[in-house]
Amino acid sequence: VGVSSMQGHIKQYFVIGRRLPTESDPEPTLYRIRLFAKNHVLAKSKFWYQMKRQFKVRKCQGEIVNVSQVFEKKAGKVKNFGMVIRYNSRTTPVNMYREYRDTSLNGAISQMYMDMSGKHRALSENIQVVKTAVVPDEELKRREP
Repeated sequence: VGVSSMQGHIKQYFVIGRRLPTESDPEPTLYRIRLFAKNHVLAKSKFWYQMKRQFKVRKCQGEIVNVSQVFEKKAGKVKNFGMVIRYNSRTTPVNMYREYRDTSLNGAISQMYMDMSGKHRALSENIQVVKTAVVPDEELKRREP
């Protein structure tokens, strides 16, 4: 969809990290977060943003154990993707549900970033993907003609 050179080429990553081990907690809990970013450096940055918000662990208090890119098994079939996103508008945070049709989740996320920047003037760094799912045709909430 659209001009290929304009698309974001978003990739999906699993980043695993934890709080640094201490004497009181020699085996801290591992946290795995699924992120969408252009490269592994930006994925690590988004990981620390989420860790600070959800678990109160900053970069100097923790370590990243593993960063791995996720590839889809069946990326050749067209599917409907529903996603819950959160973005910061100019005044308040907004929660939103969007549906896109694409052959891969990464393509649907790229469409979402382009759509949100065009319709809502949302910058990509202000958008957080909360949840994604494959939606069957019968359960679509937003029907395109």
